[in-house]
Amino acid sequence: MSERNDTTTGRVVRLLIGALGGEGGGLLATWLVSAANRAGLPVQGTSLPGTSQRTGATTYFVEMLSAPAPEGKHPVFSLYPVAGELDLVVASEMIEVGRMIQSGYVSKDRTVLIGSTHRVLTIDERQAMGDGRFDTSRTESAAHELSRQTFLLDLEQESLKTGAPMNAIIFGMIAGSGVYPVDRVSCVGAIEEAGVGVKSSTEGFNRGIALIEDAGGLASPSSPSSKDAKAADRDSLDANITDKFPEALHEVLQEGVRQTRHYQNRGYASRYLERLSKVLAAEGNSNSDYPVTADAAKRLAVWMIYEDVIRVAQIKTSRERFEEIRSDVKAEPGETVHVIDYLKPGLEEIASIMPRSIGARLMRRAERTPTHKKRNIGLHIKTTSVSGFLLMRVLSILRPWRPRTFRFQHEQAWIERWLTAIIAGTSRAPELGLEISRVANLVKGYGDIHARGKGNLTLIFDSVIAKGLKSDVDAGTAAAQIAGAGEAALADENGNTLARYLETIST
Repeated sequence: MSERNDTTTGRVVRLLIGALGGEGGGLLATWLVSAANRAGLPVQGTSLPGTSQRTGATTYFVEMLSAPAPEGKHPVFSLYPVAGELDLVVASEMIEVGRMIQSGYVSKDRTVLIGSTHRVLTIDERQAMGDGRFDTSRTESAAHELSRQTFLLDLEQESLKTGAPMNAIIFGMIAGSGVYPVDRVSCVGAIEEAGVGVKSSTEGFNRGIALIEDAGGLASPSSPSSKDAKAADRDSLDANITDKFPEALHEVLQEGVRQTRHYQNRGYASRYLERLSKVLAAEGNSNSDYPVTADAAKRLAVWMIYEDVIRVAQIKTSRERFEEIRSDVKAEPGETVHVIDYLKPGLEEIASIMPRSIGARLMRRAERTPTHKKRNIGLHIKTTSVSGFLLMRVLSILRPWRPRTFRFQHEQAWIERWLTAIIAGTSRAPELGLEISRVANLVKGYGDIHARGKGNLTLIFDSVIAKGLKSDVDAGTAAAQIAGAGEAALADENGNTLARYLETIST
């Protein structure tokens, strides 16, 4: 069928769905084809396997007629989508939205675009020495600009909140979009016929329709958290933020408090705010947006919730994690799901939770042994078994012990050194304090990546920041040199670019 509209056979409708592996894209395509068959509409569905540098991406193409074919006529459908000829495009993740747009599948005059704003990081993003995440703001702007109508929502959070599978929510959004010419009774019948998570899938389908019908419900990913924060009980930490910090900083501080409090306790979150109050005092009212404090607030929260053995155990035994796994595998209520965690702790991880003196001696001894990085213990822990869960739980309840550990005291000392430099730099010039704040993006990950980042940070502090904080050095020049050193540190893993840069500015 080559005609877009044919008065004798109905309109040709073309749908394209891009989904990552494990998100139920195949079942969604099955529902779409089955529902069309139940409604008596000619339809064909095909899948195009591909890769996404994450979990494998598959594209599903559905072509159908909006009315039954005349008796004796059999439409011939295409096996592949054609750019500019699609009525509906769906992407289950924000980078996949960008792929669809880049491939030309989204057109201003014709295409309705449905997409999820959540992210599944690519390999390049995960391996970057700094913050390697792609900026999706341009993708979101392009989605609105290049499509006839756009529906963007964090469907992963919607799925976790409702307990419904994401593919069922997408099915409901497709059914309610006005593009898919199949009645809702046939859609629900297709879900029941497939027999996979019928109850939760039906609830998700209805939720998807409601989201489309109530366009105001399609909020940006940041909206739910800000609404929740405003609705939360006003405790002392909330009062501290409201009373002592300008409104422009409230949202980022509320998130920082939430994370540090969950990581350790209320006192740790209070310490987070106390540290930032000193940065704010140094910045003063030089800029209504408070760029130095805002940047330091984000990076301080990330640094304060560094990953250690206790943190890993805390995450792996959380209720939210098990609920998410059950949702991902489409487990029915009462159905048993087994989870096996593969861990490989080394000497660094063991030393990190030891008392400071013991941990320091262990690390010095380990570093004198060339093969210490290869001395890892391979563990396969069945977290859903009683013994496996208790083992992980014992590690997670060591949280009160964390402040006495070698790693905690090491990280806090570094954080204080960083904050002291930010305050001193900001007192000289806001741009200098901002660049000192930004070098914290070198501290990330664990193992070799963390060690390289911390080593580069030490070099920059000792050779560039220490010099830039002196009164006889121009603040603007110092800020530019710190920024350049940070970029050089991220340029390669072996540190050659940073070494050459430091040599250049020293002469």
